[in-house]
Amino acid sequence: MHFFCLTSVSLFRADKELFIIAKYMKKDYIASGEDKKEFLTTSVHEVFWNAMDVSDYPEALRCLALGANIDHLNDDHGSTTALHRAIIRRDDIAVEFLFQWYADVNAVDGEGWTALHHAVANDNSKCLAQLIRKHAKYDVRNRNMQVNLFPSHFLTILSRVVVVVVTCH
Repeated sequence: MHFFCLTSVSLFRADKELFIIAKYMKKDYIASGEDKKEFLTTSVHEVFWNAMDVSDYPEALRCLALGANIDHLNDDHGSTTALHRAIIRRDDIAVEFLFQWYADVNAVDGEGWTALHHAVANDNSKCLAQLIRKHAKYDVRNRNMQVNLFPSHFLTILSRVVVVVVTCH
């Protein structure tokens, strides 16, 4: 325990020196191998995807800090990204979180669908409006070379979104 005296400047200097020694020489503030041990069976990308699937944002942030790919394709769920899964689950907070971390809105899943296709399939107009603002491509073909958004269907949905956006602002 340190007792600080206002007249003793050298005591503050000594504390700073101890901190510098601990940080740079002893490496006390570097994460231990505990963080790396958990990624021996699953990758940091999968842990991130699973954290986003249950809306565990602190864990997702930790994984991002450890270098997780925000656009990781999870093979266990149809090669979807965390953004696709958040849209399918209708989790608007997760979608916004992923937008804040620059998730690719045009990433394609195993079936060739983008986030926009999932938003249309789930009739999620709020997410659809966000995707349109993020310049999501609407003419992407799936692996069967089919356009999932026909122009007439897209315009019908777009007109609903425009009405929602206009009434909100």
